[in-house]
Amino acid sequence: MFNSLKEKEVGFSQLFSMSKEVYKKNIKTMIFILILLFLPINIIFGVLNNFMANSVSSINIDILLENIENIGMNALPKEYIIYNFLYMTVQLFFEPLGIMAVAYVTYKYVFNESINYKQAISRSLEKGGMFLVSAFIYILFIFIGMSFIFPGIYIGIAGYFYMYAIVIDNKNPLSAIIYSLKTVKNRWFKTCTYLIIIGICKYSISVLMSYIFAGVIDQNIFIGTVLIQTANQFFNIVFYCLITLMYINRKLIIENK
Repeated sequence: MFNSLKEKEVGFSQLFSMSKEVYKKNIKTMIFILILLFLPINIIFGVLNNFMANSVSSINIDILLENIENIGMNALPKEYIIYNFLYMTVQLFFEPLGIMAVAYVTYKYVFNESINYKQAISRSLEKGGMFLVSAFIYILFIFIGMSFIFPGIYIGIAGYFYMYAIVIDNKNPLSAIIYSLKTVKNRWFKTCTYLIIIGICKYSISVLMSYIFAGVIDQNIFIGTVLIQTANQFFNIVFYCLITLMYINRKLIIENK
């Protein structure tokens, strides 16, 4: 696998095949990461979803939708907005800890180095503070760039690999974003296309899981959310491996020039 990634830029289908190999060969480690990092976060999602549902449970949905149409999001209860904000905060700043652990396992596998779940999780938590700073800078750059629309979109895609640069290459917050820009240079549209494909696949899985566990979430929002999110992550790990391989592929090409 290392030689294939080192020689030339690998296409999406081959990256996907490689990512499935990484997943299968490290399935036990990935399951432990799922349980020890993703599951606790999914429990938080379940609690927040339950709180959000309770905050609007006494409101007539038809009236609420009409008010939203007339006066916008201000029609929503303040509690709902706060819980939704907390949900997005956890998703943006804490869910990636699991992704970084998966990325580190993938990186070690490519270089034929053995690693267990404890080492992967330790690495992710060790780089967690660095990631939080980098994530804040990354989002700030996107926010500023969105003032002109396209620059924000460009930075969003070009800087996407910053967390992989942190966990794999020990980059500091700013240099991680800069290095990500370097890996995407002259490959922005290809990168964007790959990420869109991955996004569509992940969304399709989410819809399927929501359909499978629809009965559970109707009975208990907390349990349903935890089951859906955990099932989503079980399948999404292969895409985290794929994105890691994409980053490693480009990193090796840059280093060999």
